[in-house]
Amino acid sequence: MDWNPINENDRRINNIANVLAMTPYDEGGSLKDSVVDLLADLRHFCRVEYIDFDEANQIAERHFQVEVSEEEEFKQKYR
Repeated sequence: MDWNPINENDRRINNIANVLAMTPYDEGGSLKDSVVDLLADLRHFCRVEYIDFDEANQIAERHFQVEVSEEEEFKQKYR
């Protein structure tokens, strides 16, 4: 049992927490405000790089659903 989706998803969460911690958004703003700002910045980035943000977001949603499903299956199997 080397691969563990819970560990993988924890790593993903920690990665984005680190990005948010390094991002100089409005002091005193909420975490949700920081997430919104980051998403808006990603839209700007995608626009100048000719990346279809909505398409990328749809793909990301599918990846997210698979990752969450794998985590739930793992929890059921190894409880």
